[in-house]
Amino acid sequence: MEKAQLIDIIEYCLKQWKAHELPWCEFKKNFHSSKEIGWNISAIANTSRILDRPDGYVIFWIDPDNHTVVGTNFKYRTKKWKWNEDLLPWLIRSLDWFSDFNFYEIENYKEDKNIVVLVINSAETKPVIFDWTTYVRVDTYTKSIVWYKNLESKLWEKILWSSFDTDICLSKISDIKVTEYIDLLWYAKMMWYEINSEQEWIEKLLQDDLLKFRDWLYDITNACALLFAKDLTIFNLKNKSPRVITYRWKNRLHAISDVKWKKWYAIAFPGLIKFVLQQVPKIETIEEWRVNEPLYPKVALREFIANSIIHQDLRMSWVEVLIEIFDDRVEISNPGIPLIEIDRFVDHPPKSRNELLADFMRRANHCERRWSWVDRAMNALRISKLPNPKMEKSDDFTRVILFRTRPIWKLTNKEKSESIYWHCVLVFVLENEPMTNDSVCERFWIEKQNSAIASRLIKLALEEWKIKPFDPKSNTRKHAKYIPHWVQ
Repeated sequence: MEKAQLIDIIEYCLKQWKAHELPWCEFKKNFHSSKEIGWNISAIANTSRILDRPDGYVIFWIDPDNHTVVGTNFKYRTKKWKWNEDLLPWLIRSLDWFSDFNFYEIENYKEDKNIVVLVINSAETKPVIFDWTTYVRVDTYTKSIVWYKNLESKLWEKILWSSFDTDICLSKISDIKVTEYIDLLWYAKMMWYEINSEQEWIEKLLQDDLLKFRDWLYDITNACALLFAKDLTIFNLKNKSPRVITYRWKNRLHAISDVKWKKWYAIAFPGLIKFVLQQVPKIETIEEWRVNEPLYPKVALREFIANSIIHQDLRMSWVEVLIEIFDDRVEISNPGIPLIEIDRFVDHPPKSRNELLADFMRRANHCERRWSWVDRAMNALRISKLPNPKMEKSDDFTRVILFRTRPIWKLTNKEKSESIYWHCVLVFVLENEPMTNDSVCERFWIEKQNSAIASRLIKLALEEWKIKPFDPKSNTRKHAKYIPHWVQ
């Protein structure tokens, strides 16, 4: 944080503090103890979340009685605590590994006095605990939250219902800095705005909730940075960029290329899809002339990649959307498990962790507002005579695997039943018809005289409870009809 920005914060806090007490800002005349700093970090982080503030402050050393700068020789970098342990690692350990706070020192602030500002980010994924206790600020007093059940309920409500894309990634900046960090020209172009001045651009960002105006300065949301930032590294969001790895064969031993897509989502998405299409295997088609076409349909790749970006868990900062291209398949993974069951991707209304991000990706025409992304992608695979994708989830990621052409008899029993299930879903959703033995033969290229193979595949799906008979009372097997298990 720059010195001018810190001075603006101090001046604003002093001005506001004269009018009324600030629960998110504490002025200290002297250093008392390291424990007191820990109490304040816990209390201000939690109170800032309750008040929907991105951060709060402890400002050393200003006399709270007359608002004069006392000055200090406190050196937080070399301060020691018990057993000669440095202050900063002790604080982080005692705060249950909460580390979203920073000390800043301003030299020669007024009358050659030094001042220290402790900037504390608000609690994000859980309350901030110090020494086994959760603290909050009540007026200007630091108290244990156990005595204030209403504040505890409000804190958990804010944490559980918060969204990463609406959180603040850069706060307290001027309008000039906004124009330096955000590509306003592309923002106007992608949103189809007719804007004549930079001030109008900023007003539009405020109206779209991409920018917040607070304390006479601006806060940039994560969604704004992810969508329109000129450089994601400025916002410490570089791990949110998709990564594309191309391998030589069918395993991960030999990578041909490894590209980190460092551009912002709204502008770079078409380029990302184009790059992936260039990397996937090609097939030759002959019409008026010979053309090398991507093996996988663009619609399928586009839909699955777009949804992996939109529905990722952005709070998982250690992993990004990963697109891996092999000779025989493409794997698209994103951090976070889906909010709805995989079997219900087609018929269930969509849910997103990142509604603001999703809204602007739709407005930029990178994805749609309807619920048809899965059936659109899978129908494109069906038209291209490719197998149904494999969709799976683990404890912390979701993955979609697109395969090259492979015979149905080479699949495992589980893969066979899943293939039959998704075929049944597509027939029911797209054609409003139940699945039959004939439709299975057509989808999986089974000759009529081998229709018994289709019957065995259907039996596998029935045993796995993936599908059910359309008419449970019917005794015929040859002309039996089937529907997905979730149909009422």
